[in-house]
Amino acid sequence: MDNEILVKEFRKIVRILRQEQGRMALFMLKSADTDIAGYWNVIVSTSEHDSLTTKKALKHLVRILRNNLSREVLRRIIRLTVLKTDDPFTKGITRKFNVRNSEKYIQSSVVSGIYIGNAIIFESASVPSAVKIKDKKKNSQNKKIRSVLCSSVIF
Repeated sequence: MDNEILVKEFRKIVRILRQEQGRMALFMLKSADTDIAGYWNVIVSTSEHDSLTTKKALKHLVRILRNNLSREVLRRIIRLTVLKTDDPFTKGITRKFNVRNSEKYIQSSVVSGIYIGNAIIFESASVPSAVKIKDKKKNSQNKKIRSVLCSSVIF
């Protein structure tokens, strides 16, 4: 299969996810660990998926892939991996490669102790995890409550 077709179809998936979820920590295709070329592991990491169970995140991604990829491309996916934004592999990739609105082709690289024979990175950027976002919201709510309490005590 031609990589141009693969890249074009996955760009569409990245656009859909970006519209739904905002920034992504990681979206990449990693070559399968097989002797047969052209099969891929799709790896995705978003703050939105951090707050879901793995099963729900996978179901969401499978639905998007099935609805938007050709059968030819779907047959080339052998694994779909959802990682947390604070996963060591996600952090390693985002530290090493900053990719936005383009593609970065990687060959023979090791990231966080994992060998990458061949990969295409579509998005790789540091984003806050869902846990950090929730903590920030709690802290800002607590500050508002404290300021209201302080205001009412003063008056």
